[in-house]
Amino acid sequence: MRKILTYILLFTAVQVFGQGGSTSYQYMFNPLPINPAFTGFFDAPSISSQFRFQNLTIEGAPANQNIGMHAPIMKDQAGVGAYIWNETFGATRNSGVYAAYSYKIQTRTLKLSAGLQGGVSMGEVDYASLNTRAPDDPVFNETNRILNPNFGVGFLAYNDKFYFGASMPQILIDEELGNDYRELIGVIGYGFELNPNLVLKPNMLARVGEVEIKEMIFNATLTFKEVLGVGASYSLRNVAALLVQLNVTDQLRLGYSAEGLVGDVSFHGVGSHEIALHYLFKKSRKNSFSPRYY
Repeated sequence: MRKILTYILLFTAVQVFGQGGSTSYQYMFNPLPINPAFTGFFDAPSISSQFRFQNLTIEGAPANQNIGMHAPIMKDQAGVGAYIWNETFGATRNSGVYAAYSYKIQTRTLKLSAGLQGGVSMGEVDYASLNTRAPDDPVFNETNRILNPNFGVGFLAYNDKFYFGASMPQILIDEELGNDYRELIGVIGYGFELNPNLVLKPNMLARVGEVEIKEMIFNATLTFKEVLGVGASYSLRNVAALLVQLNVTDQLRLGYSAEGLVGDVSFHGVGSHEIALHYLFKKSRKNSFSPRYY
């Protein structure tokens, strides 16, 4: 009985979050969870974190946190990094820790990157936290944990203004964790310089299951003088989001998004909030950093 309940609760959590973490509308702040080929993507070591909260007024509502760090090595011919993520939804908790590596090839117009990641995912159900009519039932006085290793691969092509990538972050099927299908993730984005002070940055993310599209997200951000960015996002799940990004310095970037459901003719209010942080470590003033429009 307890095992069946564990599967049901973990499966429900996966449907809310997706495999290996919830989809962030600001995924470029920490792209490692969606594609290991982004490892060492920037010209210097960087650290990113994201905190997402849904339906703050509801106890046990979904919440997600992740943090990742990666750096270029071998004169930018490769990259190494790692990230951890944690999600809670009611009595369930999903988490994971992964290490990633990428190898890069420079062509005349693009840099090509192939990435590999491996790590461990864990699912946990705390039955003792549930309010039940049978508090003395031993089934509801235990914590059940499931641990599974996994690995993934990814590909990325990019330059200063463009990127395109495809990945399968989790190749092994974790039926015990509710992941009963493999998922392909595709991303594409471009920076249009409208004038010396304005850059339009549209991008798209798609999550595809074995037989259907699980999610598609369309983003567009207008950045003024490479300091302040304001944009909007729309998901085929009928979710819209407001995006705000602030480049505090050349190294520190902050982001905020507010999401809500969209009906046939109206917006049903903010349901989720996300705060993102990205810090780029400069090695020395002699280093040059490409003004990538991401």
